[in-house]
Amino acid sequence: MTWLTGVSVPANLLPPGRSVMWTVGSVEKSTMRKYLPLILLLLFVLATVWQCLFWAGAASLPGIGSSVRRSAMREAPLVATYTFGGELLGKVAPALGDVGRSWAEVALRPAAERLEADPGVAMDFIFGESLNATQRTATRGVYLPPVLLLLALVAWLRRPRQVRMMGSRRR
Repeated sequence: MTWLTGVSVPANLLPPGRSVMWTVGSVEKSTMRKYLPLILLLLFVLATVWQCLFWAGAASLPGIGSSVRRSAMREAPLVATYTFGGELLGKVAPALGDVGRSWAEVALRPAAERLEADPGVAMDFIFGESLNATQRTATRGVYLPPVLLLLALVAWLRRPRQVRMMGSRRR
């Protein structure tokens, strides 16, 4: 049997019936399972910041921002929460607010006339009709943070734990 680099591994060093690939794979799998909750939690934070910046930017757009905000408060509580969080981030770091506003402007520019004409259906229109790739990504990503948080919780509950066979109990 050969290692990935070509160095031969004596068969007597491996458990009976196991190959080198199984041994390497189990180490990588164990390490990945160990850090998976942390990776998912980091992705959750990044996705939440992204959504907060986008929706706060959409709520601050001139002309359509107020209709987006009112519609979110009325019809989309998750988007309203992202808007509130993004406004707080924008106050702390104004450059982030500008980034979110530019993303929202690119995504919602094709819908500006329709949203100004009928402001009561802003969330229905934004989530219903596909305007461009940026808008599709933002609207499909609304549910990404809760899903990532749920996956992080499941991964944390199923994480590998250290097993102590012998020793005194802590009191």
